[in-house]
Amino acid sequence: MPLSDRELLDLGDNAPRGYDPRKARRDLKTHGDVFRAQLVVARGLDGDVARDAVAAKSPTSDRTWLDGHSRALRELAANLRLGRYLPGGDLHDAATGG
Repeated sequence: MPLSDRELLDLGDNAPRGYDPRKARRDLKTHGDVFRAQLVVARGLDGDVARDAVAAKSPTSDRTWLDGHSRALRELAANLRLGRYLPGGDLHDAATGG
């Protein structure tokens, strides 16, 4: 069952620094399913970070690698939630020359 827009925008503890719920609602209105898909990916990345935390408890895990991996996933999820990959976003424009 698909998540509602309200569920997608309810970030709880996963709200990145600089997150503005009003901007997120505007991005959702402007970019619709593109932004929804990015928010779903960000939620999936949260799950990957949680799995890294479980894996880090193993005595055979490479905690340094897992910490770096988790940090990168959290940063990517934040950028997706902030709309930085949407048209007009700084990362989108940098990637497309826009």
